[in-house]
Amino acid sequence: MWLFGRREVIELLKSGMKTLEVLILRGGEGNTYDEIIELGESGGVPMRFAERREFDLLFPDETHQGTAASFYPNPPVSFDDLIVGSGPSLLIMLDGVTDPHNLGAVIRSAEVFGAQGVVIPERRAAGLTPAAIKTSAGAALRIPTSQVGNLAQAMKRLKEAGYWIYGLDPEAKSSLWAEVFGERVCVVFGSEGSGLARLTKELCDHLIAIPQSGQIGSLNISASAAVVLAELSRRSEKKGL
Repeated sequence: MWLFGRREVIELLKSGMKTLEVLILRGGEGNTYDEIIELGESGGVPMRFAERREFDLLFPDETHQGTAASFYPNPPVSFDDLIVGSGPSLLIMLDGVTDPHNLGAVIRSAEVFGAQGVVIPERRAAGLTPAAIKTSAGAALRIPTSQVGNLAQAMKRLKEAGYWIYGLDPEAKSSLWAEVFGERVCVVFGSEGSGLARLTKELCDHLIAIPQSGQIGSLNISASAAVVLAELSRRSEKKGL
């Protein structure tokens, strides 16, 4: 798999994943270029300098920023490993999100606001593609992600492990601001078009909505995830005061 972009390659080199080669624009300047070279050399990663023409020929449709890396991605984390334990935990679950850019944006917010992991379906949903990793600004290389074959079964397992499941639904009567959350929380976000599936809604312990005063309609999934995660992070910090 190839990953593009200076910040993303830096995160890859820091992540410990098996990196096969780093391709760098010849004559590139700046602190990020120097950091990539230093990280690559210290990690024993083969570094190759190339002209811009070669970059454009190899990656004609990518915003590569003069940097690319070939690597073996780590396998997804086991779902059982992700939910093990009994202490406070925050997980994000995605129900049928098909756009890798939306997936990447949600993963970025999850990492920024301290979630312990992200759960995604194996089928009919976006996976950890280079586009998703790039949109996540490298966060997808840091936060554990688990793929499950059956979302309903995964939700039942979460309940057995002590999680309370909250589904985001714009039609829900309960407000995010007023909702009382447990210590072990999983928030489920639905697909870009139709939101949460019927069975997913039924398996949620609570359905919540983000209050809004405008008339344009609901937020998209990446914006919704950022709002929910920021609110949960705020509450967690307030408890720690």
